[in-house]
Amino acid sequence: MFGAGIGSLVSGRLGLIEHRRFWIPFAGIAVCALLTVLCRQVLFDYFLQFGSVSRIFISLLMIFPLAFFLGIPFALGLLTVRNMPNGTVAWAWALNGLFIVAGGVFCAIFSVYYSFIAMLMVATAGYLLAYIMYRVLFHQQALAVRP
Repeated sequence: MFGAGIGSLVSGRLGLIEHRRFWIPFAGIAVCALLTVLCRQVLFDYFLQFGSVSRIFISLLMIFPLAFFLGIPFALGLLTVRNMPNGTVAWAWALNGLFIVAGGVFCAIFSVYYSFIAMLMVATAGYLLAYIMYRVLFHQQALAVRP
């Protein structure tokens, strides 16, 4: 949550919308997820010899980059819909809350029945879909603003 909060906090300051670089957090999510999949077992095997406090700290360091990028898309979405009709931002918050709760339950169950790697790939595919939808929303707004 801390990493995602930091990502949300800095998302407006990065100028991703103004410079049309809104693809960066989605690429960051994909790269971090891929690195997690590729490096996870090697890092887990190596750090197994360390104490619990060290392993917890290393786990936090491994998770932080992915969490940071995961915190950015919702904030970008809010920045994009802030000038839309009344209620749009409220709906965005409501859907975010729904998907956080449902997604957490889904991920826990999916990880148990399949694997952490499979769950991570499904979640990454979900963010790919979010990127596609964000591009559509952004371009629709850009067309509506043009004279």
